[in-house]
Parts: sequence; structure tokens; C-alpha cells
Amino acid sequence: MSSSPADPANDPALRRELQACRDALAMTERARLAFLAQISHELRTPMNAVMGFAQLMLRDRRDPLSDGNRMRTEQLLLAGDELLTLFDTLTDIEQLACGAARLSLEPVVLGPMLDDCVNRLRPRADRAQVALSGPPRCLGICVALADRLRLNRVLGGLLSGALRYSQPGARMGAACGCPDSPADIARPEAVVTMSLVGQGFAPMAAEPLIAAMRGRLEVPDAGDGATLLRISLPRAPAQWGAPHTG
Repeated sequence: MSSSPADPANDPALRRELQACRDALAMTERARLAFLAQISHELRTPMNAVMGFAQLMLRDRRDPLSDGNRMRTEQLLLAGDELLTLFDTLTDIEQLACGAARLSLEPVVLGPMLDDCVNRLRPRADRAQVALSGPPRCLGICVALADRLRLNRVLGGLLSGALRYSQPGARMGAACGCPDSPADIARPEAVVTMSLVGQGFAPMAAEPLIAAMRGRLEVPDAGDGATLLRISLPRAPAQWGAPHTG
């Protein structure tokens, strides 16, 4: 005669064992988050010190840098900024995965956000002799439902990472749109497309954050050494009201 599994509600010893397992898992989760926070702090502190000293060197008028050293120092600052953005992205992914952080979804106008990302990087692109273009003027407003801070970080990080691996004379661009074809009615989306270049560029690091915003990151084969990214996000419902444009 087969015996049925014990019911935890009627077995005090089993209840204690299950509770001990839950406590151990919770302790492990807290330890992991504490370790992540400590690592982030240990990496950020020296990186901020290096970047701060580099900024002082660039601003020193009494002992100015030569053109070559100025360019190298600017590259150091850019690489440090990319590394800090990577820290933030990895921290976001880990905290979202374990429930320690939540997304704040709101209507986001994609055009101005892309413009802001492109304008921040344009001086760097000019120095690298890379043609960087922002979204052209569109008919209507393309509004996505997304986490404003994290989406801005993702878009800026993708452009910055691609620019780092671009060669002089390369062309990069970003655009957005809200398709209105019959096939899109069942699943209305706001779409960001980026035409990027460069060897060694790894755009898939942003995929977990895009997925957390109920979006998709696709990398179609563009050919000619280019990377074409397509980020599809839920379109904001009209009843959400007027979105922010920043």
C-alpha cells in the first residue's frame, strides 16, 4: 500500500524544515545583494577618483596637456563613463531579477530622448570623425510605455558602446517610429532602430532590461559590417495622458 506525501500542515517537523529552507534562501539572497552593493562601491570609488583627476588635468590651464595627451585623457574619461554605465546596468538586472527593485513604467516620448542621447555623444563622435545622426522629424509623436531612467541608460549605452568601436568615416544613426499597419493593430508598439558599426560591440547586454519593460531587442543582419538594432516597446495607451518629453 503506497503512502501519500506528508502534509506540511500536519507535520511540525516538516514545517520547521521548510521554514529553515526559506530562511536560508532569504539569507542567501540578502548576502548576494550585499555582495553586489559592496562590489559596486569598491569599483565605483577608485573609478570616480580616476575620472575626477582626469577632469582636473583637462581643466589645468597652468600646465595644459599636449594635444595627444588631451585626446588620451578624454578617451580615459569616456571609457570610465561607459564602465560606470555598465555597473548601473548590471546592478539593475540583478535587482530586478531578485525583486529588490521595480520598474517605473510611464509614457516616454522617444524622439526627444533619442535626441538627448545623440547630442550628448555628438562632440565625441565629431572627434572620432564618425557621422552620428539623430531621429528625423516624424509625423506625430511616438510614445512608449517604459522606465524613463533605465531606457535612457540603455539607449545611451548602446550608442556609446558602438561609437567606441567605430572607425573614422563610419556612419551611425538612430530613429524611432510607431508603425500603424494593419498587422500592428493587435500589438501596438513603439520602435527604436539604430544603425551601428564597430567590431567587438555587444548589444545583447541590454536585452534583460528591455525584456523587463516587456519589450524585445532584435539584431537583424544588416551586412556591410553594420549592426542594426530594433528595440520594440509597448506603446503607451492614450488614456495615460500627456507624457513628459525629457
